[in-house]
Amino acid sequence: MDVGCVDAASKIVFATFQEHISIGWRMATKKCNPTVSTKRLFSIMELAAEIGGTKWFWRSQIWDGEIPFVQVGKKMFVDRYDIDVFIEKNKHRN
Repeated sequence: MDVGCVDAASKIVFATFQEHISIGWRMATKKCNPTVSTKRLFSIMELAAEIGGTKWFWRSQIWDGEIPFVQVGKKMFVDRYDIDVFIEKNKHRN
């Protein structure tokens, strides 16, 4: 791991949400973390496989307007950035 990746990873702890997204994207494009996907659009099936939940869960989130989507023909795709926003918006603390 090069110094730029370590520096970017340490900044995530103190970054705001927007900074967190851009740092994560830079790390993904630099191949610092092999588990971070560089893919931008995900199908419903890919969301279920990579993020978790069922296909119907993700469809219902789209239909309820919780997640914006890109439609190509009959197929729906969700932007990685919108998934990150959805996750941050739905985090809860006790």
